[in-house]
Amino acid sequence: MPPRCVTPLEALGLLTSKLNPRTPLEFPTGEAPHGYLAEAVECSPCALPAGSGGIAATDGYALPRGTFQAGDTCRIAGALSIAGPLAIDQLLAPREPGSEGSEPEVWRLESGAPVPAGCDRVLPVADAVVTGRGRIRILRLPCEGEGIHFHAGRRGDGGLARWRFEAGTHLSSRLQAFLLAHGVSSVHMLAPFTVALATVGDELTDAALDAEPGQVRDLTAGWLSAAVSRLGLVPLPLGILPDSPAALRDAILHVRERASVLLLAGGLGDGLTDRTVEGLDRFDATALFERLALDGCSHLLFAKTQGIDVIGLGGSPLEAAAGYDLFVLPALLARLGASARAWDWSQAEVTVEAATLPQDLLPLLSRAGAPWVVRPAAELASGSEGGEGVRLRILDAGSGLSPTAPGQDGWAVLPASLTTGGRRRAYFQAALEA
Repeated sequence: MPPRCVTPLEALGLLTSKLNPRTPLEFPTGEAPHGYLAEAVECSPCALPAGSGGIAATDGYALPRGTFQAGDTCRIAGALSIAGPLAIDQLLAPREPGSEGSEPEVWRLESGAPVPAGCDRVLPVADAVVTGRGRIRILRLPCEGEGIHFHAGRRGDGGLARWRFEAGTHLSSRLQAFLLAHGVSSVHMLAPFTVALATVGDELTDAALDAEPGQVRDLTAGWLSAAVSRLGLVPLPLGILPDSPAALRDAILHVRERASVLLLAGGLGDGLTDRTVEGLDRFDATALFERLALDGCSHLLFAKTQGIDVIGLGGSPLEAAAGYDLFVLPALLARLGASARAWDWSQAEVTVEAATLPQDLLPLLSRAGAPWVVRPAAELASGSEGGEGVRLRILDAGSGLSPTAPGQDGWAVLPASLTTGGRRRAYFQAALEA
């Protein structure tokens, strides 16, 4: 029975939706791994005392609503810090008998302190001058809302607006600190998992060693392990496996209780010694697909056995890099709970003029039954002689899609069918440092 061959978009869909599901765990916010939120998180802009008018954005004086002018003198009625009222008697003016209501009262605030109810602006210290014990004169009248955080962040019902971070949002160090500062004690995350890694081939030798006749240096294992680590996952290197179904069986038995994913590179070609598929068949694995209709990256496999997901990449360094960037990385990010915005390159579709494509690709794309094509983006961006080339539409710059590998300029994926007017669809995926 011929191997099941899928299109690039089918492969992307299967790999990002069919990996074994995982259960979100609750972590204390300060101890959560730097992954992706499994559930949405909401928090108020700040914890305000009842009736507070916001938070002071600067050291200064809270002015009550009313008619003020530059030059007015005001009495300091109290002082507030982040922690609460301050007993600083020298700042406060004693009330003169019969002076109630004769001069407006203001509050001395530290930045971050709650603004007393009824106050609608904070006068910076530099815009006032002390005229005596507990009294100031206004040099410049601030605008309404000036110097107050969240003064305008109120809902129609009078409550403060809330921040919401959707599931799939990356929990960076900055977001983690922000949530802690706003009283979020715990978050739900998909915990990092272990990815077992192996390159396959009797001809392979360690990249650091001198290759003997008939041997090839392994140029994939090093960057593959680093790429998995940058996602916050745990790589489990297995080294180089020989082209043997028995060796693959031993590797699966070794990692089935220790890893969630087994990532292989090599052993998927048509040579007599390429026996990865045979080894999985002997192990009663369920193959979702075994080949990809993509010139430049046709060797890609996705199977399940012994409770783990097995993904196979082509053995050549450039093909392995394309397969990782375009398919494995999105699969790992999806399994970590990342929003599709971080990995779904199928949403970066553009239309290009066929005349701007390299001439050597046109016969391949025009023949009957032609597969899709993937090439490094810089190669396609050059276009034909005299052409303007392809304008690359880069995926979200915050997505972190890149291994340290060939293909640093990203990838351009072209479907085999022309669209109207001799134009062609294309998908672009950026190679960016995590």
